Order: sequence, then structure tokens, then C-alpha cells
Amino acid sequence: MRQKKPMTSGPDFRIMNEVLEILHSRSVKAISLARRELLAMPVEGKGHEALKHYATNWDDTSHPGILSLACEAVGGHADKAVPIQVATLILTAAMDIHDDVIDHSRTKNGRPTVFGEFGKDIALLTGDALWLKGFMLLHDVEGDFSHETQKAIAKTIKQSFYDVGNAHMLELMVRGNLDVSPSEYLRVLEMKASNISVHAAIGAMVGGGSPVEIKNLEKYGRILGMLITLREEFVDVFEPEELRNRAKNECLPLPLLYTIEDAVSKDLVIKILSKTEVSEKDAERIVTTVFGSKKVQLLRRRMQGWSREALRIVSGLPRSNATSTLSKLIMGALEDL
Repeated sequence: MRQKKPMTSGPDFRIMNEVLEILHSRSVKAISLARRELLAMPVEGKGHEALKHYATNWDDTSHPGILSLACEAVGGHADKAVPIQVATLILTAAMDIHDDVIDHSRTKNGRPTVFGEFGKDIALLTGDALWLKGFMLLHDVEGDFSHETQKAIAKTIKQSFYDVGNAHMLELMVRGNLDVSPSEYLRVLEMKASNISVHAAIGAMVGGGSPVEIKNLEKYGRILGMLITLREEFVDVFEPEELRNRAKNECLPLPLLYTIEDAVSKDLVIKILSKTEVSEKDAERIVTTVFGSKKVQLLRRRMQGWSREALRIVSGLPRSNATSTLSKLIMGALEDL
């Protein structure tokens, strides 16, 4: 349930810019309430400073926004989703902080993480405090629903945490390994995609969706999660410093793993990433090599196939502003790729 980075926006991403604005508008109330919950926690000293630091830089609008859209897509009212948006935001924040410690991420989107600003010990304790707060809020919120819905929400969140946790366990095993197979790393990314599917499924539950609608929106969320995750993998190909960091501390982006299955391409990439400073020309050579790979082209076609499947799911829901945005999310995830 973690958002690694924004889904990339700018003047050339018309659909994505539009969707990001909608996600922001559907998240702003929940983020404001979640920020208030964080700052009211009885945590003192550096712990309080760490909570304030995280709250000030909070920009996760994808997860609560998708939860809101799914709720409305099945006929529910978006306001009904706000309390559970708050709870899941805080749970997501807890995982986010812990993940930064695991990945040694000292900065994110140009700003220091809690780990980068306060160190490992404070980051871990802050994450622990957020786990407790998030689950307490989730317990309170679930009381507003039927026993059956409570069980379904709890089961969905539990499975998501197992999926994401297992993904990070597997990722630790392949860290710094240039010979990891693309299929092995793709499995890691598929498990990470549950961070979106869980919000889509819970939104449908909160909105009173039928079992079929809940199942379909969960599937939609998993596809969207995969597309967003893979989009981020492609984005990293354009960022040499990120590539160097990933080669050292994480795993190379999936498109690059497919590319370096070719021995000549592998030699070229390793040679470039081994340099003290990567020039603009070097970066362009990596990008050209990746997008010229037949296996990368096949991956892009698979993503297009997934997108068509997700759009078919949305077309089976009653037409509304929410379903229109769900469709645009899918199109935006492939924009300019």
C-alpha cells in the first residue's frame, strides 16, 4: 500500500494531469483529516517532529482517490469513504516510512524522507506509531458497516499486507543482482500492485457494491496497479542517477532487465552505469537500447492488452463521472509510453 512516486505529470501528459487533479480533489479532505490525526498523536520530541515532517510533505492522492472513485462507481456517496480513506492513508504512511528504511531512501521527490531527516531509529518508531493509529482508526470505521463487510475489508487489507510484504522480501533477495530474471522481478511487481487493488476493492465495499462489482473493481485495481508500477519502471530508465541507485541498492527497472538479457546490451549498460558521471549522451544510449529491445516492445503490448481488459471492466459499470475517471486513469497510465 505504498506509493513510490507520483505517476509523472507535466505539460506533455494531458490525460494524466487531468486525472491527477481529480484524484487530488477526492483526497484533499481525507489527507487534511489524516494530517490532523498525526499531529494529535501523543508522541513527543523527535517523534513528533518526524510526524510533522511526514504530514507536511504528504502527497499520496492516488490511493484515497481510487478508493473514492470505486465507492462512487458502484453507486455509493464519496463522503462515506472519507473515514476509511483516513485510516488507509495512515496505514500506507506506516509502510512507506518502513520501506524507506529498507531501501535506504534518504530523499523522495526532492525532499528528505523521515529516514533521511531523522535516521533509522526514529523512522522505525514513527512507522510503528502509525501502524497502531491506523489500525485503531480502521477498527472504529468498520463499526459503521455490516459484520460481513467488516470481515471483507479486514481480509482484503490483510492479504494486501502479505502480498506487499512478500514482494519486499523477494526484492531483498534480488537486490544488486544484475542477473535476476525479468519473470522473477515481474512477480514482485505483481504483488506490489495489490496496493491499488485493495483500495479499489474497499471502495466498492464501502459503496455497497455487489460481489461481482467488488471482484471486478479489485481486478481493475490490480491491472491499474501493474500499469502504474510498470510506468514508474519505464520512467526510471530515463533517470541515470536513479538507475545507478537501483543497481546498487535495489533492482534494475524491469525494461532494463529484459534489455540486458542480450549480452551486447548488458555490456553497454554495465559500462555506462559504472562511470563516475553519466553523460546526457550515455543516458540517451540506454533509452535507445531499451526501447529498441524486442522483449520491451512485447512488454508494452502486454500492458496495452491489460489496459483493454481494465476498460472492459469499467464499461460494465453504470456510466458516471467516476467510471469516466477510472477509464482515464488506465489511458493516462499508458500515456506517451
